[in-house]
Amino acid sequence: MASPPPEGPSASAPTSIPNTPGTLGTIPRRTTQRRSVILAIVTVVVVVIVVVALFATGILSTKGGGSSSGTSSDIALAAANAYAKTVSGGPWSISGLVGIDLSITHTLSLLNGLSPSYCTLLGTQNYTIPASSGTYSNGNLATWLVGYINASSTLDVVVSNGQVVAHLEEVGPLSGNHCSGTYPGPAPLNTTGISSVTAASTALSDKNVSAFVAAHPAADARMFLFDGEWNIDYTTCDYFYDPGAPAQGAEVDAAVNVATGKLDVNYTESLTSAVCLDRFWYGQQIPASDLFAATNPIRGTCPAGSTFATQGCLAGDFTYRLSIETSYIPFGSIHFSVDTKNGSSYNLTGPGGFTVLTFQGTVAAQRGIPSGQQMTMMDGNFLVYGQGVQGGSLLPTNDTILLDMGTSNPAGLGLTFSDFIPSQVLYGPSTPPVPLP
Repeated sequence: MASPPPEGPSASAPTSIPNTPGTLGTIPRRTTQRRSVILAIVTVVVVVIVVVALFATGILSTKGGGSSSGTSSDIALAAANAYAKTVSGGPWSISGLVGIDLSITHTLSLLNGLSPSYCTLLGTQNYTIPASSGTYSNGNLATWLVGYINASSTLDVVVSNGQVVAHLEEVGPLSGNHCSGTYPGPAPLNTTGISSVTAASTALSDKNVSAFVAAHPAADARMFLFDGEWNIDYTTCDYFYDPGAPAQGAEVDAAVNVATGKLDVNYTESLTSAVCLDRFWYGQQIPASDLFAATNPIRGTCPAGSTFATQGCLAGDFTYRLSIETSYIPFGSIHFSVDTKNGSSYNLTGPGGFTVLTFQGTVAAQRGIPSGQQMTMMDGNFLVYGQGVQGGSLLPTNDTILLDMGTSNPAGLGLTFSDFIPSQVLYGPSTPPVPLP
């Protein structure tokens, strides 16, 4: 599978995410216009990503282990600042602050994937983020990461239960390659004002936040400072895609002004159904084959009386039917293609196209291809959706893919079927195309 540019958001049907370790990915996507702007800024310049990247680099997931009642941002900052003063190269200015609280433990291998020519890691190489033993919504989070910057270097300090457990330092230059593949942000970050505990308490005054916390006694939490606000996320999605984590989950977000302590009413959002892969992503390339796989192609002929709009093929046309064996992807985030032996897209004789059929045989999604054109969806998504289906709906594994190959018999031509998942950043190595008999 190849990986064109990202598309497609949110969700429907629940399933589970496989365990697929890899390398660094991206910060979570946002849905509101303001969040999209914030994400664009954060992705490019803010060291919050550098801090989050420590979470993302070479993750190993473990169930069980230690637990923590967490600490506030004030305690974490005091410990990190005291530690930063002992690191040569100062003075250091704070450029990022993020805390995280998990319902299960996760172990990070902090050196995995890092370039020794740019990075120095001091402290533990394998750090376990403890599971929370308290409430995730009180602002006392298990692990805090504080980012610093000076004229030529960056410093990231990991604090757990008020104690520094690791630090990752990059010694210049601050352009080109970086420890975690990200870029340092502006400094100093304003950390004066209300603490994480006060911000979390204020967030609970929002009815969406309080309703989420009441409905979900166990969830993951994240808080980070940006643009003068505490940004708060609570979710049943797994930030790290632990084995068996849901592909669909619930989420609530809020923001609280650091200076005034007031809730930002324009920055609250509650989702009872969200595709976790589209909402939160802390690295780890997932092999595309673990996210979607279509197998067992069966060659056939479209039955008499069939139409493309209703049955997915035109009567008398040659067809292939493939089973969907694995799917954690929304309809709007998958593209299909039929290719020749030399790798070029197959040109249809007569009209044809791609159809996803439900278990009952009705059309779930469809993309028609005119006669003489290439049998590919690489230029876009499905154009027609069935009742109750949209681009954000998860593609079920009990659906099938029907290829209408037109009026020319494709048997023995050495054709292959490929499925493409957007974004090489998010998804890892592709798998071989499926041969069509």
